Amino acid sequence: MDTATHEKIKQDFLMPFIDGVKATFKTMASTEAHLQTLNYAKEDDHFFGDVSGVMGISGKNGEGFVGITFPEALAEHLVCKLLNISKDELEEGDIFDGVGEMVNMITGNAKNALLGTTYHFNLSLPNVIAGKDHEVGFRKDTPCWCATIQVNEHVMYLLVGFASK
Repeated sequence: MDTATHEKIKQDFLMPFIDGVKATFKTMASTEAHLQTLNYAKEDDHFFGDVSGVMGISGKNGEGFVGITFPEALAEHLVCKLLNISKDELEEGDIFDGVGEMVNMITGNAKNALLGTTYHFNLSLPNVIAGKDHEVGFRKDTPCWCATIQVNEHVMYLLVGFASK
């Protein structure tokens, strides 16, 4: 993909998802998120996390997915802030519900920002995957971008894949 195309996609399509991460974390978890990098992911890239939330997106111009993946400590921190509880009060189901809700809010923010554009889409229900160092992959035929985001002392990934119809 040439640089001009990458920059156009970045500004027109990807930034609403990154802005969604920042807004969701700030509003719902009183936590700042900072974009470190945003790159086109190669098909051999692997993204590892302990807890991930993934949602399908589809529209008249294409389909794909949005994923967030965290180290366990960051997922716990964000969910505790989201639910306004201490780590001692956190139950295992809270992590699944909280991460699912975060990917839903992030993607919902982006969807609202993209209303009326060629990138407008519909959402599926979120799925949450947990397990130490699980791998998040994507189909070879789906162009995918990865944002590395710094949250406190942790790094998380935002993955956005979208293939035109």
